[in-house]
This record gives sequence, structure tokens and C-alpha cells, in this order.
Amino acid sequence: MIVLYIVLIIGIFSVVVIFIRNLIRKAKNSFSIEKAKGGKLNISKLREKLDMFIGKPIVLKRQLNDMELEKAINGAYSIPMKKNKIIHVQKISENEFLFFTENTFSDFVTMTVGIKADVKKVFSTTYLLNYNREKNEVTIKSDLYANSDSKFIRDDFKAELSIYFWEI
Repeated sequence: MIVLYIVLIIGIFSVVVIFIRNLIRKAKNSFSIEKAKGGKLNISKLREKLDMFIGKPIVLKRQLNDMELEKAINGAYSIPMKKNKIIHVQKISENEFLFFTENTFSDFVTMTVGIKADVKKVFSTTYLLNYNREKNEVTIKSDLYANSDSKFIRDDFKAELSIYFWEI
């Protein structure tokens, strides 16, 4: 009976740790958004961190002028995304934009003590979008490497954004 209680306590502790980790990640993302809005975000440091290209560039059907690009980026808030939610978009140069996002998903985990459960995860991340006017394409960078959860999150974001930009 004591073993069952210990297993239960360890299982609950594991879920609490995952929950706290998600809260910390969300708080860091919120803090970065507030710094970006206040103009205090270290853009060059963030650019260095966002070094992983996500797939091939998105080639647009037509060239966008400054006003159309601004309208497209601002319209990104209303993209009907299934898995991602755009929290904030920050313009950092004429052709570069930071997208702060959240991705909520359920993950089936097996705890170290053998308890299996669906755990709701909220994954906050930042993407750097760059519009290359000469090639008429959008590249997306992130700091998410191609490991299990991260790969699906970044690929879903790019796929949903690709559909949006292709329709412009």
C-alpha cells in the first residue's frame, strides 16, 4: 500500500513539474513581448538565437509593396490556425518581423514510475520572418531544433503560415 502511495505521489509530482515548466516558458515569452513592446528587447542577441531555418522559403505569388507587406503581417493575427496562436508581432526592420506564438497540444507521457497520462502542454516560442524582396520569398527561422515536439510545432507553424502567404 505504501508503494502505491509513493508511486502516486511521484506521478503527481511529475505532472506538477511539467505544469511549472510550461508556466515558466509562458512567463519568459510574456516578458519578451513586454520588452519588445517597450523597445527594450535586444534584437541582435535574439537574431543570433533564432538560427534554424524552417524548411524551404515560402515563394509568394506576387511581389508585395511596403503597405501590402505591413497589411499581411498585421493580418496574421486573424489566420485561422489550428494549433498555433500568434500572441504578438513585432516589426524589427523593413523586411523582418518577430512572431511570438503559443502552441497548445496534448502529449501522452509515461512517467518514470510507469504512470501513463495525457498532459496538456503550452509551448511558447518566437519566430523570425524575413521577406526577401528580390526573390519574393519569406524565410522563417526559429530556435527549435528538429527533435520530437519541437519539430512538429515549428513545421505546423510554417505550414499554416505558408497557406496564408500563398493566398495573398
